[in-house]
Amino acid sequence: MKKLKKLFALVFVLCLLAGISATAFAADDTMYTVRVFSGQRGSINGSGDVRIYTVKAGTELNITNNIQNYVTITDTSRPYYATGIRESGKEETHALSFKVTKDEDFVVTYGVLGKQVAYYVRYINRNTGAEIAASEGPFYVNSGDRVYVAYIDINNYSIANARNLTKTMTGDYTFTFEYVPTPAGGNPAQGGAAQGGQAAGGQGAVAGQGGQAAGGQGAAAGGQPGAEGAAAPAAEPEEIIDLDVPLAAPEETGDVATPGSTVEPQPAKKSNGPVIAGVAAGVAAVGGLYWFLLVHRKKKKAEEQEKMDFDDDEFDDKK
Repeated sequence: MKKLKKLFALVFVLCLLAGISATAFAADDTMYTVRVFSGQRGSINGSGDVRIYTVKAGTELNITNNIQNYVTITDTSRPYYATGIRESGKEETHALSFKVTKDEDFVVTYGVLGKQVAYYVRYINRNTGAEIAASEGPFYVNSGDRVYVAYIDINNYSIANARNLTKTMTGDYTFTFEYVPTPAGGNPAQGGAAQGGQAAGGQGAVAGQGGQAAGGQGAAAGGQPGAEGAAAPAAEPEEIIDLDVPLAAPEETGDVATPGSTVEPQPAKKSNGPVIAGVAAGVAAVGGLYWFLLVHRKKKKAEEQEKMDFDDDEFDDKK
C-alpha cells in the first residue's frame, strides 16, 4: 500500500511538471524572417528588390501604412501602380500589418490604371474627432480593387479601431483610423509594432523600429492630447476591419445610444490551450495508471485465492 501511495505522488508531480512545461513552451522566443520582394514593375524605397525583416514570433510587423508609399514605379511603359502585397504562391491581397508566426515571403502586386477611383486616409482622435496627423491622398486605384491600409504610430496616441482597414473600391473613399490618447506612462504594449525601416542594398535585415514613408511618424496639428481628449486605457484594436461587411448592431442594454458613438472591441482572450492540454494529459495518465493497478490487484487476489483453494483441496486429499 505504501508503494502505491508513493507511485501516485510521483504521477501527481509529473502532472504538475507537464502543466508548467506547456506554459513555458507557450512563450515562444523563436525569431522569424519576413521578406518582401518588389516584383518587376517597381522598387522598394531604400531597399531595391527586397526588404528583409527579422522579428520575434508573435511580433506585430507593420510593413507600411500604404503600399503606394512603399514602392516607386520603375516600369513606365504603361500606367502601373502598386495594388498591395500577396503571400508568395497565393493570389489574395494580404494585410500590411500582421502578427508574425512563421518565415514568410511576400511580393508587391501591380495593376494598370483604367477606371480610376481615389482614396484618402485620415487619422483622428476618437474622443474629439480632431485630426492628429496629416491626412494622406489622393491615391489612385482601379474600381473593383481591394485596398488595404494600415495604421501609423503617432506620439502620445494609441490606435483604437483597427491595425488594418480594407475595402473593395467602387468609388472615392476616405479610410479613417481612430486613436485615443495614451495613458500617462508611455505607449501601451498594444501599439509596439516593428515598423518598415531602411535596408541598405536591398539585402540588409530590418528589426524593430524604422522609418515610415510619407505621412508616417509623429503627430500634426492637434497631436498632443489635451483636456478635451483625456487619456483613458484603450481596448485592444481589431487586427482587420473589413469595411465591405456591415458592422453588427450593439446589444440593447436599455441605455440611450449616443449618436456617432463607436462600440470599442473587447480585448482578445489569451488561450489556455497548452496548459489545459498538459493537465488533461496528466489526468488521463493518472486514470490509466489507476485502472491498470486496479485490474492488476484484482488479478493478483484471484490468483492467491485460487492457490489457497488448491492447497485446501490437496490437504483434504491427504487426510
